[in-house]
Amino acid sequence: MPEPLPSVPQHLLDNPIIKALLAANKDFIKVETPFDINKLENLLIDHPNPPFVHSVLSGLCFGFWLCDDGEWKLELEEVVRNYSTDVPDLKAICAFQDREQAAGCWSSKIPQLLPGMKTSPMFVVWQGKPRVVTDHSGSGINDHIPCEDAKVRYNNMHDFERCLCDAHHAHPGRRLVLFKDDVASAFLNLPAYPIWQLCQVVSVDSKLYIVWCFVFGNWASP
Repeated sequence: MPEPLPSVPQHLLDNPIIKALLAANKDFIKVETPFDINKLENLLIDHPNPPFVHSVLSGLCFGFWLCDDGEWKLELEEVVRNYSTDVPDLKAICAFQDREQAAGCWSSKIPQLLPGMKTSPMFVVWQGKPRVVTDHSGSGINDHIPCEDAKVRYNNMHDFERCLCDAHHAHPGRRLVLFKDDVASAFLNLPAYPIWQLCQVVSVDSKLYIVWCFVFGNWASP
């Protein structure tokens, strides 16, 4: 069975600089999720792995923490500018900012970057339509995430076939209904823990914003 999801290192929770940062940015940090946590908890009441379920529910309530050791340098850093300079890329990033703010995933403009906060550069990958990637390697955030801990194995068609066979054998002669749910952007709707949000600052048109949810560009992202 999978282990519970990682939790925030205690030394970060106790750090006075971190506490001051959270207080200074209290109007720009938010933990919110579109998921119905109470309904999800009721659906999982008989789950065979309660510790894992509890860690998921806790993450939805208070924000998730990636497998980071929390050995951060709490010092003032320079704002890392975006890689993209072409006009189509810049327009795509601005449009992305508008969508993310409308979706409740970004803060409003923050006054300044304080010691202990990090900015990550963004760039655009064109695959028919633009996909904005936040480079957590460029900001050094990924340096504290062990590669072996960030790897996730996702189910494939072989797993799906096995599930169908198991269901068929468990319910012989019974009509089974298969449906596909729309889980677009599910990972991008996972709220980050407030301390993690301090490291998720991005720059658009020389303005700084805090990203409230997880992003593509982190080693632990799908």
